[in-house]
Amino acid sequence: MKEQAFYLHQHINDFDEFCTSALNWNMDYRQLETGQFSSELLIFANANIIFARAQLNRRMIQHGLPPQGLITIGLLTNPTINIHWRNIDISGDMLFVFPPEGELHSITQANFDVFVISLCEIKLNQLCVALELPEFSTLLKKNEVFCCNPAKLDAFRKYLLSIDNTLISGTDAIRSVH
Repeated sequence: MKEQAFYLHQHINDFDEFCTSALNWNMDYRQLETGQFSSELLIFANANIIFARAQLNRRMIQHGLPPQGLITIGLLTNPTINIHWRNIDISGDMLFVFPPEGELHSITQANFDVFVISLCEIKLNQLCVALELPEFSTLLKKNEVFCCNPAKLDAFRKYLLSIDNTLISGTDAIRSVH
């Protein structure tokens, strides 16, 4: 039996509702500034990948664990966005890897907008080749944050934006692809 794909796309103005919508993430979110919370969350998941985009309008602390059994990477959607992630200042010019079995702790700004992709190591190694990086296991021995060829990273960001657009504007048949 094939595993069903999961698709969620919602604009959320309720902080508690947003916190319960993060599929497969064991996370604790804390809003650091007052004001009306607003977010947009897109999640697509099947047996091989979890693709997510989260946009938040308030400064937040995020603490928790990524989905188990897959390797998770993050890329800010815009090179001008910055976050403080696992005691490292991250810019939009960096790709970051959530350490397997490691905890996430980040402080995001009010303009937070990120792609988060969880996938198997084989697919991640294919991505590393495309971004002109060493294999994943070699990368993680040294760092969790990587500066990539800017042109390759920009092409990857545009590819992720195209997936985002296809999922939002596509049909149920497109969203159920395995």
